[in-house]
Amino acid sequence: MLELINLNKSYPAPADSPAEPVLQNINLKLNSGDSIAVTGPSGCGKTTLLNIIGCLDTPTSGQVIFKDQNIAEFSDSQQASYRRNNIGIVFQDHNLLPQCTVLENMLLPVLAGNNNITTSDTDRALELLNMVDLADRSDYFPGQMSGGQCQRVALARAFINQPDLLLADEPTGSLDRKNADSVIELICKLAEKQNSATIVVTHDPAIAQRMKSQFPLD
Repeated sequence: MLELINLNKSYPAPADSPAEPVLQNINLKLNSGDSIAVTGPSGCGKTTLLNIIGCLDTPTSGQVIFKDQNIAEFSDSQQASYRRNNIGIVFQDHNLLPQCTVLENMLLPVLAGNNNITTSDTDRALELLNMVDLADRSDYFPGQMSGGQCQRVALARAFINQPDLLLADEPTGSLDRKNADSVIELICKLAEKQNSATIVVTHDPAIAQRMKSQFPLD
């Protein structure tokens, strides 16, 4: 489903200095249902790699093949469509809008596709909230919940459009051990139910071991 071929990323440097390489000759294959932990020290390019796969950044060279298309060559509108229709993203911070209820936050990705909210959308949002044991918090605001609960909402929201690929960037970095274990368990549970491929960036060896394979960056 996803293949990275000789992927490179460099950032501009001051005048008369060579460009600073972040990713060099990255090759990776991922099929539906696979899960990979991207590991490595700070500054090695883990988040950059995730951003390139999610069309939030572009490679300097190489290919990002998703379902036989090189998304690195997509236009802005094609990138937006790709993210909306194929990708679910979970960040370290939950990124819930404080002025919206849990249910409203869940439905934001549907609205981002210029779609009207239907009864089936609401039913799916409530089903996902039930899977993360927060169906009874649908009318709460983020400020009324704990950090762990908010991160579980963010995780459920990532699946609202039934993505083929889940990208999670340190999704447990701000949580204690108990909540971190709960969130990673939910990632595995939801991904398995939907047969989504999963890429998790993490510093946590315990989290990395929950994935089917690991992809270390130096």
